[in-house]
This record gives sequence, C-alpha cells and structure tokens, in this order.
Amino acid sequence: MLFGGYYAAILIVIDFFPRYLKDFGYSDFEIGIAVMWYMFSCLLSQLVFGYLIDKFNISKQIIISVFIVMMAGFPLLFNFSDSRLFVTAFSIMAIGPWRSLGGVWDSWVARLGDVDYGKARAAGAIAYAVSAIVLGQAFAAMGNMGVVFSMAGIFIIILWVLSGTENPRRAGSIEKMTIRTAFTYFKGNRHFLFMLAGSSLSGVTLASVLTYLPILMAAIGGTPAELGIALFIMGASDFLVMMQTTRLKKKFGSVFLLIFGFFGFFAKNAAFAMSSHIWQIYLFCMLQSVSIALVIPGMVLFLAERVDHRYMASALMVNQSVMSISMMIANPLCGLLSERLGVGVMLMIAGLPAFLAGMLFLFMRKKLSIEPEVSIQL
Repeated sequence: MLFGGYYAAILIVIDFFPRYLKDFGYSDFEIGIAVMWYMFSCLLSQLVFGYLIDKFNISKQIIISVFIVMMAGFPLLFNFSDSRLFVTAFSIMAIGPWRSLGGVWDSWVARLGDVDYGKARAAGAIAYAVSAIVLGQAFAAMGNMGVVFSMAGIFIIILWVLSGTENPRRAGSIEKMTIRTAFTYFKGNRHFLFMLAGSSLSGVTLASVLTYLPILMAAIGGTPAELGIALFIMGASDFLVMMQTTRLKKKFGSVFLLIFGFFGFFAKNAAFAMSSHIWQIYLFCMLQSVSIALVIPGMVLFLAERVDHRYMASALMVNQSVMSISMMIANPLCGLLSERLGVGVMLMIAGLPAFLAGMLFLFMRKKLSIEPEVSIQL
C-alpha cells in the first residue's frame, strides 16, 4: 500500500510537473532549470536521509516530514505559477525531498529482509499505471482542482497506512556508524563504485524521458489525457516485469537485469526520437518493460547482494544521489538541445549514455568478479 500510494503521487507531482510548467508558459530551457533545481535538492536530501536512517532509524519520521511540506506547498503551485521564485522554491523544498523518498522505501524493504522487493515495487508500478489513466482523464475534465483533490486523497491514504507501521529494525552495530566509517567502507567496495558509474550514465538518459516525454507529446498535439494513457502503458509494463524481478534475478542474476535494462533505455529513447504520432508513443512506451523496469530493481538487488546491511540505506541513497547529479546536469542541457535541434534529436543523443552503461557492464562483467559478496533474499 505504501509503495502504491507513493508512486501514484509520483505520477502527479513528478511526471506531470513539466506539463504543468509548459501549460504555465515556461520554455523548455526554463523547465529544464526547474527540474535541475529539484534534482539538486533531491541529491542533498538523499545523502542526509540515508545517513539519518542508518544512524538513527527514523525512516517513518522523515517520510511524514516530507509529506507535510508537500501537502502545504502543492496547492499553492497553481496559485503562484507565474512566479519563477515560487516555482524554484517549490522545486527545492518540496519536489526534491519528495523524489528522494524512493530510496527510503527501498531501504525499508531491504532492511526488513523478508519482503519480495520486485512485488512491492510492482505494486507501485500498477498503482502508477491505474492513476495515469484515471487521473489523466480527471485532469483533462476538472483541471487543477482535480489535481489538488487527487493528491489530498493519496496523502490521506498513505498517512493512514503509516500510522499502523513501525520503523524497520536496525542491523547490528548501527550505533558505531559514522560518516567516516561509511565513506571508508564505500571507497573500498568496488562493486558499489561500479554501480555508481552505471547510475551516472543512465541518469542522463532517464532525465531526457522523464522531463521531455510530456513535451514531445505536447509538440505532436497530445492532450493531458493522452499523456495519462502513455504513462499508464509505461506503468503497466513496469508492473508485468517487476512482478517477475525476483525470478529473473534468480535465473540470470542482477547483472543481467542491469545490462539488458541499460540497452533497453537506449532503444526506448531511439524509438521516441522517431515518433511523430500519438499511437507510436503508445507503442514505444511498452519498451519500459525492458528499460527502467529492469534497471531500477536491478540496482537495488545488485547493491543488496554486495553491500553490508549496516550501510544499506546510505548505499541506496548515495547511488540515487549520483543518478540525481547526472540528471540535474542533463536536464538544462537536454532543454537547450531540444530548443535548438528538436526534442527528437535530443532524445536520440541522450540515449547514448545508457548504451555506454550497458557496454561498460558487459565489458566489466568479463573482466571483474561480480559475484555477490553477501547473500540477501529480497
């Protein structure tokens, strides 16, 4: 329920955010800057949240604090949409910390140890998919009020569920963890460093789709309802594959998920770049099943097998932070490329880093021993 509610809210807050700004009259470059700001905030939030969770075991308290800020700020977005200052402040104070909560949910599952991560994440994917198709129609019919009421309903559900949960139990010797010991551990874990390289490359490709798919659809005449359908297809594709993540990992290994997923990222970008009709967008959204649906769980499973659980929350947050850095840098650059060369050419160029990540993992798989250092069942 927590994963489902959170990823339904991600749809409203994150994936529709560029479309909100486009409707408010912001240029592609200005949208890229706004997204860059929340990526920067997300980066800082992830580092702070990961350390606090591993040190003090306060996942629940962090989530509730972020929820309060978002609940207070989100309705105001539509009243102060013409203020660049407010949009920037909202990006930094609300959206950035909100986006960083994905790592909090992931670390929660990893520290429980007896929850199938693939199925929990799949619950988020199907909630995202259903919300996309339903809310896309609602937003087209009701406008901004439909957006605000939908978020309010999701907030109530998540806070109600949180009221009946407790923070996951600590691993042993957590009280001895310091920033220095964590840094020393991560610096010596080559598998973790290896993952950071893949995350930084794939983050560029991920940013180009997350931010500019709504703009691509708007450019070819797509409506918010049609954007909702596209996001539904992507979410449904996520769900179908993520339900099988644990089985695929057992059969092929987490490294296989990452290699195949990185190449899938490139294929999806190339397909979107060549799209000129809504039906083509719908068709190529199904490539989500061989891109992010493999990479995101693959990263969590890869790290869960290779990182000491005392540092799990920090590892997941640092990994997401590295991806956030690459996305933060990529967004304004993608905006400039989109304005000067067209969104299609930009998507093609932005797909290349994920292709390089796939080649890197494929090459290094043959050169390095990448067997799990610890055995964790998720």
